Amino acid sequence: MHYLKYFPAVLLLFLTACQSAPQSDVTEEVEIIEETPVETAAPQIDLAAYEALMDQLQGIEKHYVQDDLYRLESLLQFKQDERSVALGEYLRAKEGQGRYFGIQALDAKNGYMEFLTLQTDCRSALVYWNKSTGAQLIGMTETCCTMFCEGEITFQLYSAQTQSYTELSSEAVIPRIGSILAARAEKQQEGGLDYEFKLPRKGKDLQYCEGEACQTLPWQDGTFAVPE
Repeated sequence: MHYLKYFPAVLLLFLTACQSAPQSDVTEEVEIIEETPVETAAPQIDLAAYEALMDQLQGIEKHYVQDDLYRLESLLQFKQDERSVALGEYLRAKEGQGRYFGIQALDAKNGYMEFLTLQTDCRSALVYWNKSTGAQLIGMTETCCTMFCEGEITFQLYSAQTQSYTELSSEAVIPRIGSILAARAEKQQEGGLDYEFKLPRKGKDLQYCEGEACQTLPWQDGTFAVPE
């Protein structure tokens, strides 16, 4: 075994070669595959049937829904109509959100209803009055509460002849509403204030309330008077 005498020299040459060999700077590339979100197809429903249903509505139900499918869904759900299920699934898939309104009270005889906007801390009421001209005045209040409760009112005029709605300014329906707003602004400078308009479930007069103090605004065939 005379070749063993050469082993130390061979080992030294091997180690020297390893130290002098260039280091391989290899970076492993990892392919990132982005997942494309799978869109859920909206279930097929007969929209024409729901549109026909909206056309058949009468009174306060008609004025509440108008042409809003979310409101129609909430009306069907409140009345425990099974058609609300298919419409709700369609709206969730197509629009990305579920039921938006929740009806709390519906008094078709007196033309009055109450509902919530579910994504906010707001409650609303809706009523309509019959004018001597045959048109219908629709009033809607919305009261939103955070530290204080603040309520506003809006109006529409509905014509049965043209089946159309016209937006009306608050000043057109409550000519002296400016005096209410000015007095309220002065009180708000002194601190927070709860205020709201209250629609009549029975009778025709409006009420404007600040805290527990309310004043009546008498109905005058399409407008409301503000007491001096």
